[in-house]
Amino acid sequence: MDRDEAMTKLEQEGADETEKIYMMAAYDAWTAYGESAIKAWDLSRVPTILEMGYMAGYCTYEEALDGALEAAQLAQQSFNSWEDFNQSYLYGYSYWSEEALDDPTSSAYERKNIVEAFDAQVNGPFSLDWNMDLTKEW
Repeated sequence: MDRDEAMTKLEQEGADETEKIYMMAAYDAWTAYGESAIKAWDLSRVPTILEMGYMAGYCTYEEALDGALEAAQLAQQSFNSWEDFNQSYLYGYSYWSEEALDDPTSSAYERKNIVEAFDAQVNGPFSLDWNMDLTKEW
């Protein structure tokens, strides 16, 4: 079904606004990226979780770096560009937070603006070549 049909079905089933946001974020992500729908959100969380694991003594510094490298390599394999990765990330954040990316009062909207600001920077993080060789150097 298309997006309008999906929204109509949610309304017919009595979904509240939060459920609609949650389900439509999943719908949009799946339509755009299939199996990798919100994978960028998950992959972007990996370094943070590894950092916490290292700080708590659950893994070594090298294990944390190895895991972060593996996540970055998987991101490159799953997406074609920073644009695709960032859009999947934002879909994932919207899904996780149950907030609409187009609601100016939401943290999802604020996060979208932050991603867009980074993307606009000439020498910002997204100016790096998406296809750069990611190798272990530690």
